[in-house]
Amino acid sequence: MNLMLFEHVSIPEGLKFTDFAIKNYQVTLEKHDIRCPGRYVCLLSGSEANLKNLSTLIAQKESLKFLDVKCLYHLEETILSRTNESMEPEDGDDLLAVETKHLIDGYYVLDLLIKRTQINQFSILSRLGLFGKGIILLSGKSNSIQMANAILGEDEIAVLVKSAEIIPKSSLEKVML
Repeated sequence: MNLMLFEHVSIPEGLKFTDFAIKNYQVTLEKHDIRCPGRYVCLLSGSEANLKNLSTLIAQKESLKFLDVKCLYHLEETILSRTNESMEPEDGDDLLAVETKHLIDGYYVLDLLIKRTQINQFSILSRLGLFGKGIILLSGKSNSIQMANAILGEDEIAVLVKSAEIIPKSSLEKVML
């Protein structure tokens, strides 16, 4: 799965560009929202080639007034299906709650943790208007959660993470933010 997240300074222009992208670049609108007064945020999915072409178009046209554009490629396919889903941790599982500085970074960090650890369950809170932050919840055996937390400390990942907390042997039967 490949994702593009962009933020535009104008809601009408952002909506118009999203419509243009869908019609001309074979991308799918996954989510869009209003963030802060007058800002539009959009999450698109599509082929790597189509997202790269769209990203190139944005970079070449300064008149489009984008505040931020980020693309992620080759993500775990199940991430979008677990967006905003509640979790029911197994008895004895630890929880790891992670807050990333930006939503798109949350998808990147979650993808990395899924691929490098043995996590039982995960969810990502994807409310684009939530000041642009990503909130990740993971559950698993203690060693997997400890490993995931250690990965968050790696230099390339640590700059993306605002905070993270392990909740040992969580007594939360259902977790949904």
